[in-house]
Amino acid sequence: MNQDDAVQDIFLGPGDVRIGDANIRLRTVLGSCVSVTLWHPVKKIGGMCHYVIASSLVYRQDQETRFADQAIKVLIESMQKAGCPHNELEAKLFGGGCMFVDERTGQCREGTRVYTENVIKGKALLAQYGLSLKAEHSGGAGHRQLVFDIRTGDVWLKHLPLPEAAQVPVMEKNP
Repeated sequence: MNQDDAVQDIFLGPGDVRIGDANIRLRTVLGSCVSVTLWHPVKKIGGMCHYVIASSLVYRQDQETRFADQAIKVLIESMQKAGCPHNELEAKLFGGGCMFVDERTGQCREGTRVYTENVIKGKALLAQYGLSLKAEHSGGAGHRQLVFDIRTGDVWLKHLPLPEAAQVPVMEKNP
């Protein structure tokens, strides 16, 4: 039997948090959302969260993992329960892409900065837990496909910039 035959692929949607062992690959697709991966290189245990919004305090939903503060907390606590102290973990952060571009300027639209807030909040939370990033791929326009191989700790990423047809134009109203 091939080594890959025993590997289970698990897809994470928005708000999901999962951990697993070397027989798991975690996958997700990100736009303005962010995923954090944590990996214990000796125990070959890893986890991923996929959060949508930077802070639950703004929305008063303190138990939902759609929010960075709760998702990262649950991810770290889950890893600790699996016997992986947070100071032994490798952290990586991905996502936070701009999904709405002004066709006149080619820049991200001003009223849609949730992607920037998501990245800033994720980095700040990881720093609060004493974790520094081993790798990061964030920002820019477009979405990302991720595959996290817990056996090796590798994260494969495919960044797909917004095609012009998918860019949402800013429509100005006539005075």
